[in-house]
Amino acid sequence: MRTEKKDLIITQNTNVSGSLCWIKNLGSGFFGAKQDFATSSAYTGFTIGDMNNDGKDDIIVDQLSSDYLSYFRNDGAGNFTSFTQFFNIDYNIYSIEFADLDQNNSNDLILSTGGSSSNNNIFRLENVNDAFTQSYVYTATATPYIFTSHVVDFDNDGLMDVVTNSSDCSLYWFKNFGANVYSSLNPIGYNSCANGEMSSVGDLNLDGYADLIYFKNNDLYWRENFQGTLADGNTTISIDEIPDNIQSTTLVDIDNDGDLDLFYRTYGEFGWFKNNAAELSVPTQTATKLTVFPNPAKNTLNITAANAFEAYTIVDVTGKVVARQTLSAPAKNQQIDLGSLSSGLYFLEIQSGTTKSAQKFVKN
Repeated sequence: MRTEKKDLIITQNTNVSGSLCWIKNLGSGFFGAKQDFATSSAYTGFTIGDMNNDGKDDIIVDQLSSDYLSYFRNDGAGNFTSFTQFFNIDYNIYSIEFADLDQNNSNDLILSTGGSSSNNNIFRLENVNDAFTQSYVYTATATPYIFTSHVVDFDNDGLMDVVTNSSDCSLYWFKNFGANVYSSLNPIGYNSCANGEMSSVGDLNLDGYADLIYFKNNDLYWRENFQGTLADGNTTISIDEIPDNIQSTTLVDIDNDGDLDLFYRTYGEFGWFKNNAAELSVPTQTATKLTVFPNPAKNTLNITAANAFEAYTIVDVTGKVVARQTLSAPAKNQQIDLGSLSSGLYFLEIQSGTTKSAQKFVKN
């Protein structure tokens, strides 16, 4: 069975000129080289989703210079078109996100705008045959001003709600009642100025309620959602070994084990923390211990494994398979000729029964 690998889209220097990068997930905890998208305009944010309903995820960005929403169209083969403008916003956008708020099995764009009384909104853009209709989750002409919003089932009722921070240091959520009906501002009971800036929202401990990731004073924490509240008395857990100057976090199940892993971005680093919350019903099989030498290698690479393996694969940093071999008989040792490979970084994966192991190596 083919296992889905979630690739990564990240931003660089969004406060200056804005650039997008694609990092391919090679599996087994390895990622390929950064591949840049050509951009002609600065932007403040992006999200990923199927913009034109063709079954392929596109990349949607909001641009500073033109006040337009634009997107890169994905052809499904790892290629993306240049910017295509599709909606004029004409005021500051604090966040954009895909979600199916109306439960019609089609994801729409949820946008949060604010900063003044005239454009303090959370609204939904629905795409029907490349025509966009706009409806409001929230609109107001008074403070508090809305900032970044996250779409999540906050009260575990099966409907996607909206959680947002604001200019008065409070967190609010807008309950989704269905049929495009939403509640007014509901305070969550969390002071974002005193307790730190909200960064991500998601169910970290698999109890059905969306928890909060926030950072404060270069430390990262998660606060448990107790049945629809993030009150100060709720469990707060510090996440260790976080580097300085965190800019943002993202929650995604990158290793397909059923729980949300935590990605972070700093000024000079991008990394992730594995979440071990999932309790699998089937015991996890232990991967085969693997050693490769010499490393770096010039013409020949030697493989030594604790258990006999049946096949090996070599992948380059772009995710392309450059060598694949099924052994005539299972073996614990194998010698591979690297003469046809160019110099660079590669990933070697061996398969032993239903388990796999991988190692990086450098070809000189």
